[in-house]
Amino acid sequence: GNGWDGEPVAIWLTPDGRAFAAQTACPHAGHSLHLGDIEDFTGCPEVASSDLHAPVVACPAHLFAFELAAGRCLTNAKTPPANVYETRVDADGAVFVSPRPRFTADEARALPVPPRADADWIGERLVERGLERKFGADGL
Repeated sequence: GNGWDGEPVAIWLTPDGRAFAAQTACPHAGHSLHLGDIEDFTGCPEVASSDLHAPVVACPAHLFAFELAAGRCLTNAKTPPANVYETRVDADGAVFVSPRPRFTADEARALPVPPRADADWIGERLVERGLERKFGADGL
């Protein structure tokens, strides 16, 4: 075995060398988060009031977006948060993942929900960027 006895976890690596880990099953309907698009909206003035600290991953089934720092669903406040895990990348590029979620279920549910306007903007950008990847910027 690999020494991992927890739930299945997906790991995303960003171009700048950061790693993020979350449960693979979307908390909304169980679809595979690891097949979803990942986008980094941190620092975007359009969603500054949401206080984003990490990229978001969008479930490919319904485009529910989960922030990879806290697991909160940014596009549907009624959806439970995804389990997210602390990660560390060593000098050789190996990724280490904590065996326990970063937050308990109660802690994650207590995190602030983004304003509806921010959620709408994030959802629209995810659709737009997904279409650009599929058809190219000129194909829209």
